[in-house]
Amino acid sequence: VKALITTVPFGKIDNKPLELLDAAGIEVNINPISRKLTELELADLIPG
Repeated sequence: VKALITTVPFGKIDNKPLELLDAAGIEVNINPISRKLTELELADLIPG
């Protein structure tokens, strides 16, 4: 299972949510831009 997390700053203050996702076997892709994504930026991050 994969999850795209676009909320900024997800996991920056408290790493526990990321640890829980990892423990559940969920592959996490976090917003690499560190700001709200535009529609085109979001589309580029979604495979397919």
